[in-house]
Amino acid sequence: MSDPVVHLAFTQHTKPAAISGVGEIGAEPDGAFRYLIMPVRLQT
Repeated sequence: MSDPVVHLAFTQHTKPAAISGVGEIGAEPDGAFRYLIMPVRLQT
């Protein structure tokens, strides 16, 4: 990701989140490339 700002989109801490690049603060996220972060629960 080469954009200077990152946009995190999530709804709950137990649901997946999306990371997108943004050209500047307040701009719309660039939908051309996104990372998906999946939460993992660990048994202790």
